[in-house]
Amino acid sequence: MRRKDDLTKEEFEDLAGYSVSYMDFYDKIGPTYAVIGGSKEEFVKGLDRSKLEKTKEQLQNQVINQMRVIARHLYVNGHEPYFYVKDLKMLNKLASYYSEISDYYMAVLHNIVGLRYLIDSMLCFDEKGNVVKKVDLL
Repeated sequence: MRRKDDLTKEEFEDLAGYSVSYMDFYDKIGPTYAVIGGSKEEFVKGLDRSKLEKTKEQLQNQVINQMRVIARHLYVNGHEPYFYVKDLKMLNKLASYYSEISDYYMAVLHNIVGLRYLIDSMLCFDEKGNVVKKVDLL
């Protein structure tokens, strides 16, 4: 449960003046602030921006690598409803985030017919609905 004084990703980006990936925020920045506490402004000022800032390409690669890990986990454990729902939800969030940080209109997951838990790729579309890129996840 989120406390009133917790630092959100949006607050961090507003204070810092730059964007960070969800993974960097939730794996590094958020937990560090939770331990240190204090003034949000002072905390943000004290961080080394060069270690957090990533290029668009680095962010895209980080998201794709995370999606590959989850897709493999889903392939192995997807027959169990808990993992199927949890992993599929995370893959959909990451696909949506990928389309936000790239020049694609939309990114959707593609599964092998007959195996609902085998997500083998992500398809990226342009505004006209044409598949522009296919990213293999398995």
